[in-house]
Amino acid sequence: MRIALVFVLALGAAACGQQTAEQPPVVSDAWIRGAPPTATVLAGYLRLAAGNQPLQLTRARCEGFGATEIHRTVMQDGVAGMRAVERLEVGSGDTVEFAPGGYHLMLMRPVAVPEADASVACALLSDDGTEIPFVAVVRGAAAEDSEGHEHHH
Repeated sequence: MRIALVFVLALGAAACGQQTAEQPPVVSDAWIRGAPPTATVLAGYLRLAAGNQPLQLTRARCEGFGATEIHRTVMQDGVAGMRAVERLEVGSGDTVEFAPGGYHLMLMRPVAVPEADASVACALLSDDGTEIPFVAVVRGAAAEDSEGHEHHH
């Protein structure tokens, strides 16, 4: 009888463990700063919640652009500059903001600069094959570009 009770308790504990569903990573609030039709570089922003597994992002892509990279704004000798991020590690349960002045996506060599309110299909990628698809919406024209994305890499 005691063995049967232990077995039932073990089965119950295993079932409880299985009820904790895997929480996939989620991208929200994704947007691209609008730009004039002659722009060669645009910036993208988003919020990334890792879910219950850590992430190691190494790449990004957005339809209609020749290249998309993860970048970070850094201060060096009092001057803000952009640096490509080789690997962005996001811990289990953590959230990372891609926002002006911090992490952001650099969308380079557009086939055609998307107009305001256009939707752009994108994805964040890792070396282990994890792909986090999302759609970013273009917000207005970028008359004021505080990020200084008129520079060339």
